[in-house]
Amino acid sequence: MNEKELKKILIEYKKWLKCDGGQYADLRGADLDFSCFPLWCGSFNIKDDGHIAKQLLGHIARMDVKDKQLKKWINKIPKKYKNDICKRHDVKEL
Repeated sequence: MNEKELKKILIEYKKWLKCDGGQYADLRGADLDFSCFPLWCGSFNIKDDGHIAKQLLGHIARMDVKDKQLKKWINKIPKKYKNDICKRHDVKEL
């Protein structure tokens, strides 16, 4: 990368920071929960107030798995978690 290319990138970045040039997105009020949960080993020890954990449990509780041992564990998830996620997204409860 040469100096001219770098300057162009920095100018475009500065515009982006100022929401100049049609790249503005107002995300106030947007529900971004669970939109990009990192499912890799680097995501260990994530801090959560319980909301994401409940959401994950709700999705896992509704999975149709073939592994009998895994299904046994999934069936132990309280019905509350199975339905909490659905109430939030207007999906039929179990």
